[in-house]
Amino acid sequence: MESKLNQIIFDQFDALESKLNGNKSLAIHQHRKKAIESLKESGLPGNKNEEYKFTRLTTFLEKNLDFDLKNGKPNISEESVQSSIIKNIEGSTLVFINDKLSSGLTEIHQEHEQIQITKLEDASRNNEESFNHYFSTNQTVTKDGFLAWNTALTEDGIHIQVPENTESKKPISLYFFSDAQSQQVVNKPRVLIELGENSEVTFVENFTTVGNHISFNNSVVEIIANKATRGSFIKVQNDSDNAVLMSTTQIYQADTSSFSCHTFTFSGKIVRNNLNFVIDGEGAESNMNGLYLTKGSTHVDN
Repeated sequence: MESKLNQIIFDQFDALESKLNGNKSLAIHQHRKKAIESLKESGLPGNKNEEYKFTRLTTFLEKNLDFDLKNGKPNISEESVQSSIIKNIEGSTLVFINDKLSSGLTEIHQEHEQIQITKLEDASRNNEESFNHYFSTNQTVTKDGFLAWNTALTEDGIHIQVPENTESKKPISLYFFSDAQSQQVVNKPRVLIELGENSEVTFVENFTTVGNHISFNNSVVEIIANKATRGSFIKVQNDSDNAVLMSTTQIYQADTSSFSCHTFTFSGKIVRNNLNFVIDGEGAESNMNGLYLTKGSTHVDN
């Protein structure tokens, strides 16, 4: 292992496990344990890692972030949130502040009222078989250390279930806000999206840092496109000059499904996009589109 950050993550995992009590037996924690073992085996990608030779992210994080700092209670105003919402997009708006879904700022459009949004831990508790079938489905694609890190320390992730035969003409937007007003902030968003058979929906993802300190988001979004689904995931990356984003998007597709991922990158300090498609059925169609239009010292690696 080339990184001292590994040990910090191991210590954070031990601290998380010590407070779980009876929840240690939940399916989600079994996934956490597998992830921490994977990280112990491979470690975070160092300077000699071929996949990250153009983006030495681990080195940057160790030099510039204090991982002993604990995220304080966020204090982002509703005005700051509303000013960052992309205009003229109708539909539902899910707002996350430092990883946690904000019920007060989230707005669900009536077209999406049948869509279920639950905490990952609750999904793990209420339907273990289904959860195990979908959560971390694509982990075998890569032993990426940042993916393992996110999984090992997942606490506040959400599960979005779109019922079968649901056709939505309005998008569901996911806004992730980082409160870096008083200190550095480290977040690890986790979202599992399950599209029921013959459904159609579009998602929009956006990250915004409020404040002048460095923010780091180690984000993982898993999308399960079941048979005959049609979906799109639009990533709009236009954060502050002190924002570091490690974005992993995992897409699993069944028979005759069609899914597109569109990545638009404009600003941020460092942006790393890992995009993995698993095609598991005949007649599936996958589209990967991207546009980056950067300036200054922004570093983008797709």
